[in-house]
Amino acid sequence: MSLSDFSLRRPVTVLVTLAAVVVLGAVSLTRLKLDFLPKVDWPFVGVQIPYPNAVPAQVEREIARPVEEVMATLGDVKELRSFSGRDGAFVGVQFDFGRDVDVLRLEVKERMEQVRPLLPDDVEDYFIFTFNTTDIPVMEGRISAPGRDLAGSYELLERRIIAPLQRIEGVGRVQVDGISPKDVTIYLLPNDGDGAPPPGVPAAILRGVVSGLDLLPKPVDDSRAVEVEPRG
Repeated sequence: MSLSDFSLRRPVTVLVTLAAVVVLGAVSLTRLKLDFLPKVDWPFVGVQIPYPNAVPAQVEREIARPVEEVMATLGDVKELRSFSGRDGAFVGVQFDFGRDVDVLRLEVKERMEQVRPLLPDDVEDYFIFTFNTTDIPVMEGRISAPGRDLAGSYELLERRIIAPLQRIEGVGRVQVDGISPKDVTIYLLPNDGDGAPPPGVPAAILRGVVSGLDLLPKPVDDSRAVEVEPRG
């Protein structure tokens, strides 16, 4: 018996089945979560080594090459590339798909700790980052103001645009490129030659001074330093 014959002989059964499918589809549609892209961890680990005010050739010789050599000892490396500039070096390692990105991150960190004694002494820190499809923004926009340069208006953008967007339910991150907050760190020198000033006293005095100006003092983990930023 064909499907058409069954439908003609049992129309009630077919209608009930069709109604059930429509109801289940409607319920599933209302509960279906929307994603821009499925979450996929890209088998890539990047290492950024800041080294400001340096010569690119020196950065490549003293930082990029030693890091590349130690990263080449990792397993399943598909591609290894680096970039050296005046502000530091970047080394990217791409692996074959199927590797656990968290494990790869730990392995890269272990290799960086091994090679760190070979790097210049004034290399203070390095940054390791990974990438997955959730890092791709779902919406991008351009902000402009006729007759006004927004390069120094980070606080205005943060108050009027960034903060309201961050308060929207479901928003994970709001990022603004091309502009950054302005802040200044003031370091205090001790009066005597061999000792530090009393903890917190000079910094507290300076905070009182800058509070009377158009500056906002910010706490830092150093009693001899005060970090300030413009109020508006």
